Amino acid sequence: MDAELMVGFLAFKESYVSRVTCRPYESVQAEASSSTPLFKTLQTTWRFQPASSISPHLSSGLPLHGSARNSVPVDSHSPDAGPTLVTLDIAFAFENPLHSALSANFFGKVSMLMVQAFEERCLAVYGSGTK
Repeated sequence: MDAELMVGFLAFKESYVSRVTCRPYESVQAEASSSTPLFKTLQTTWRFQPASSISPHLSSGLPLHGSARNSVPVDSHSPDAGPTLVTLDIAFAFENPLHSALSANFFGKVSMLMVQAFEERCLAVYGSGTK
């Protein structure tokens, strides 16, 4: 599906169209169309995989679903499957050299904000995962 997305940081805000491909329980990929004036290329991929309940990868110390002694559940497609490891891969090149220079200074902050927004939305929609 095509979706209009917006990117913004500081005074910069731009919208563009991306082709979004969802693979339930596996990944969400968004690739900016070639007609966007902002990016030469932009591809983001969120990947989801079952994580051990003792995984050290929790970014904000959220409560775990179940006991720390539990292993990764067999049915990872279940909504109650336990913790999930989420990875975000971003590949991009800007058309404008000014945007490229600014992104070099702020990319780490922007990517952290994207992950934080994702985690906050998950908490709002699904709760903390504890019963």
